[in-house]
Amino acid sequence: MASVFIFRRVKCGDIITSPNMIEDITILKDAAAVAPYGMAGANGVVLVTTKKGKSGAPVLSYNGYIGFQNPTRITDQVNSYE
Repeated sequence: MASVFIFRRVKCGDIITSPNMIEDITILKDAAAVAPYGMAGANGVVLVTTKKGKSGAPVLSYNGYIGFQNPTRITDQVNSYE
């Protein structure tokens, strides 16, 4: 049985989000801290805190990645006799 994930104060199975949105990750293993989650928290609880919005003008950020794959050397093909 897997740990319980609490994401944005809601119990969920898996977390699929941008790593840039995560502010803090807390792992609860103490019996007193896990008690509110009952038997589901027997294997531990992972609390994920996301970043909060800020007042003021909105800010747009972009993270991109591009890559090219080119062979450095192309070998000659062989026939069935070679």
